[in-house]
Amino acid sequence: MGARGLIWVTRSEPGATATGQALIRRGYAPLIDPVIEVVVRAATVDLDRFAAVALTSAHGARALATLTSRRDRPVFTVGDATAEAARQAGFGDVRSASADGAALATILSHAPPDGPVLWVRGRDAAFDLVSALAGIVEVKPLVAYAAEPRRPDAALLAAEEGRIATVLIHSPRGARLAVEALGDRPCPPAVCLSDAAADAWPGPILAVAATPDEPALLDALGKARPPV
Repeated sequence: MGARGLIWVTRSEPGATATGQALIRRGYAPLIDPVIEVVVRAATVDLDRFAAVALTSAHGARALATLTSRRDRPVFTVGDATAEAARQAGFGDVRSASADGAALATILSHAPPDGPVLWVRGRDAAFDLVSALAGIVEVKPLVAYAAEPRRPDAALLAAEEGRIATVLIHSPRGARLAVEALGDRPCPPAVCLSDAAADAWPGPILAVAATPDEPALLDALGKARPPV
């Protein structure tokens, strides 16, 4: 692999491994050492009470699959990656907003389900779907998972310090946790998923993804630091 040094992948699993595989296909050498770990918090859920499910992350799709054996409710997702995770979990009727939380609220308001919507969310959701659909659709939130800090392998980071050419930053929280993991070491240049993630990174910014998704992030990396 002829990339200029290692690309540190800080996102949580299973996305970190998927990103690492995509980097290898593009000619880079990944260092997969997440700073966040996703932990399922809920126990079970009774889908009989709900007409549909709303998902605002792929983690929510995977958490939902562990909380119920039912796959017969329509699922509305914030974006295509979340929709694909829901389909991989066995849900057949999946409809993607292909954008953000506001777009998800829009498609739900244009064709409201005939009953309450279960919103499977993380503990630290950035968008409030309940407020966005107040008076239009009854949304019941379920905090099904939490993104907990994960301490990277300090010995690994120390050993590879001189070889880390770029870090991929997916969120502001990921940026802060990566800085903590580095300690007194200098922050390597970053390619960030969003402006908010870039604002949280104190080191050099090589590029910001044109849209907040993984293909755009990898395209930004390719333009800023092509493999050699």
